[in-house]
Amino acid sequence: MNEEAASLNPRPQWRVVGWLMPRAVALCFALAFWSWGIQCIDLVGESGILPAASFFDAIKKAGERDGVSYFWDLPSLLYWNASDRLLVTSSWLGFGLSLLALWRFQAVCLSAAWVLYLSHAVAGQDFMGFQWDALLLEAGILAILLAARRFPAPPSRAFVFLLHWLVFRLMLLSGIVKLWSGDPMWEQSTALVVHFETQPLPTWIAWYTHQLPKSMLIAGCWGMYIVELALPFVMWIGKWGRLVACAGFIGLMGGVALTGNYNFFNLLTALLSLSLLHDDWWPSVVKGKLSLSPPESPPLARKERWQVIVATAVVVLSLIAADLDLAARRVTGRDAFTPKPVAEVFQKVIAPWRSINAYGLFQNMTDSRIEIEVEVSTDGTTFYPLKFHWKPDDLEQKPMFVAPYQPRLDWQMWFLPFGGGRIPGWFASFLNGLAEGRSGPWNLIDRVNTKVQQSDVRAARAVAWKYEFTTAEERSITGEWWKRSYLGAFTQVVRSR
Repeated sequence: MNEEAASLNPRPQWRVVGWLMPRAVALCFALAFWSWGIQCIDLVGESGILPAASFFDAIKKAGERDGVSYFWDLPSLLYWNASDRLLVTSSWLGFGLSLLALWRFQAVCLSAAWVLYLSHAVAGQDFMGFQWDALLLEAGILAILLAARRFPAPPSRAFVFLLHWLVFRLMLLSGIVKLWSGDPMWEQSTALVVHFETQPLPTWIAWYTHQLPKSMLIAGCWGMYIVELALPFVMWIGKWGRLVACAGFIGLMGGVALTGNYNFFNLLTALLSLSLLHDDWWPSVVKGKLSLSPPESPPLARKERWQVIVATAVVVLSLIAADLDLAARRVTGRDAFTPKPVAEVFQKVIAPWRSINAYGLFQNMTDSRIEIEVEVSTDGTTFYPLKFHWKPDDLEQKPMFVAPYQPRLDWQMWFLPFGGGRIPGWFASFLNGLAEGRSGPWNLIDRVNTKVQQSDVRAARAVAWKYEFTTAEERSITGEWWKRSYLGAFTQVVRSR
């Protein structure tokens, strides 16, 4: 009787997901390596803003002083050699391996790409500390596990579950941190009234979205709450729940991608959301191309039980990661549930590999956009503003689409006003590099539209401006997308040595 019921209601199969996900993650690895390879020398090369070689030398000297090796705290192949040649070669090697994984040798190529990306994430320091870098590494581990099987055998349900668990955590935690942050704009559902104007690198569509009536923007905020807080639970309610959740997640990512530049993050999240669709939802032509046989419902094989153990361990560790993250910086006054000895082991053993993470985007909103303008001088008296490639410093420049490329310096500049007046080390190094004429900092700005020559500059400083989108009426008159007002000096003058 049970066998007859099983034949009438076969368990869902995930062979399309098993084929698609390793390649989807490989595509995102390729985009990430391409984006990083273009700029890594200027960011962390020998003449860059934060030279990786100097960073690792300092770590090794600290290890010699303390009688230990800090490699396991900062695992990177570049730990022993972070020369410009190796930075570039390993970046483009990762790009090539990721492209090869789209075709074949997925498990081997993805494993190598994961090692290389982790190495660069450590070497990149402040410039590689974004949540999507951690998300890519975590998705990379799952893609490797899925790829390490003989296709077209169905993937382990335990590992498919881990994909769903990742999507669940990513979405739900992004909603929870907004509600628990205490930010009044999230509590009053007015965050989207300012978001499109104040996000790091808006597109021109963001300008139009910003002009919508306030009531529509508030309604959009409620729609986002439904997607991030309700649909993660709906996705566990059978195949129709997964379909609705998948559509909602992809729709949200599409809206974010249209209005802001978030490199490969939206694409990766949308592709991961497709893991919610089992074989029945995919067109016959897709399954035919993959030569998939009719679905079967075999019992859990003994060899798969270790995969259930692995999945259980990952779930436990991810709950610890979320707990520690919420206690450390997400919720004021919240203590961690995780016992301190367990937390210390997690931070020492698991966290350095950046592959079991907590997530939570846009926890706090900014009600105004403060842009930091960098100025340089040939005599220390008359200063000229520098132009960046992607920052909205030109009032008449139409906000552009730059994703999937991520200009990491332009992105870091957005965070500067939130430091409470503290000047981070990378920005101090950037200003010094400009004043001293180092090639790295100068290669990252728009020298074509800068009025002074690199070799003539003797000093640099930064000033702050408040930027706002123009109204439709203002743009029809001036042609400008932005308007701004001067706020004052942001740093003192930095002079060449």
